[in-house]
Amino acid sequence: MPEKSEKTKKRIEHKFDTYLKKVARNAKKDFLKLQSSRYENEISLDSFPYESEQFSVTDEYFADENLFVVEGLEIPTGSESMTNFVSILSEKQRNIILLYYVAEFTEEDIAQKLSISRREESYQKDLAHYEIFKFICKGEKK
Repeated sequence: MPEKSEKTKKRIEHKFDTYLKKVARNAKKDFLKLQSSRYENEISLDSFPYESEQFSVTDEYFADENLFVVEGLEIPTGSESMTNFVSILSEKQRNIILLYYVAEFTEEDIAQKLSISRREESYQKDLAHYEIFKFICKGEKK
């Protein structure tokens, strides 16, 4: 490939420089057009006739009565119905259910934390499920 003369190199450089300036100018125009469009379509929240409380969110924190302590871990149940369900269980079953469903421990971790076998953990969890099922069915019959 033959080498380009100095004049050709300058011309190519000038064309590229002009091209980059056009790209930058068009990008600026697009940006300003988008900004203008957004500003025209923007509506201030002050212009709404609604109360500001309708646009706010209040966090709900767990009450002390919904807090269970399992092997040094404080586990909030979050709802009154969950508290009622786990309250009918034995302490071992309650600990297993809370660690499994609320704290999201694995079955192996639960067995290790409570110093019981994996089989015992599984058996107690099944018993807890059955107790909760009976509690729910008893409540529906009333």
